[in-house]
Amino acid sequence: MGSVADRGASESRRYFLTITEVMAILRVGRSTAYALAREYLRTGGTSGIPCEKVGGLLRFPTAEIERLIRRPVAFPVSDADARTPNLSAPQVRPPSDRLSDARRSRRCPRRR
Repeated sequence: MGSVADRGASESRRYFLTITEVMAILRVGRSTAYALAREYLRTGGTSGIPCEKVGGLLRFPTAEIERLIRRPVAFPVSDADARTPNLSAPQVRPPSDRLSDARRSRRCPRRR
C-alpha cells in the first residue's frame, strides 16, 4: 500500500491528455489538432499527433506528447497563453451592422 505522498505523486501525473490540453501545449487550433490526430490514426502512427480512441473520444498519451515536444508537460496544463491576445498584432474590427453611406446609396437610391 502506498503512502499519501505516493498517491499525490500519481494523481499529479496523468497518462492521457484531452484535445484541449494538447491544443494548449502545441499551440494549435482545434481543427489542426483533430486533423493531425486523424492523420495519425489513418497512417498507423507514421505521422500526426499520437492519440488513441477511447470509446468515441480521442485521448493523447502524455509520454508520447512529451517525446514529440522534447520536454515534460507541466501540470496543470493551462491554455491561458493560447487565449492571451497578441497586442502587437493589428486589431481587426468586427463588421458593422450598419451599411456605409456609399453602400446604402447603391442599394437604396434616394427618392426624389
